[in-house]
Amino acid sequence: MNKYNLINEFFSNPEDAVKFFVQLKVLKFANEEASCIASLEKKTDSKWTYMLEWQDGKYVGEHIKPFKPSKENIEKFNNGCEGLAKLLERYIDTNDISTVTNAPSPFGDMVYKGQ
Repeated sequence: MNKYNLINEFFSNPEDAVKFFVQLKVLKFANEEASCIASLEKKTDSKWTYMLEWQDGKYVGEHIKPFKPSKENIEKFNNGCEGLAKLLERYIDTNDISTVTNAPSPFGDMVYKGQ
């Protein structure tokens, strides 16, 4: 856990991942205090957007490539979510967006690099 109780893991069970992959266009989760909201949205067939938003309006996000809901992919995605939470924490602490925009993406090869 981090000091702001940010969402570190998006998919806590494979069923949520399968449901999103098959049925949903958007999936959102909030922490217990509703001070942080995480969302995953299918923007196009080749691009999804993961967003983590703090209660004061600060947010970080990343476009990622769609992935099948395998155990390995879910783990890799959740690791990226944890990394993005660390970036949002840094942004909240410093109030400096450049600390986020200049950092490498925590999603690694899952990042969408298309047009």
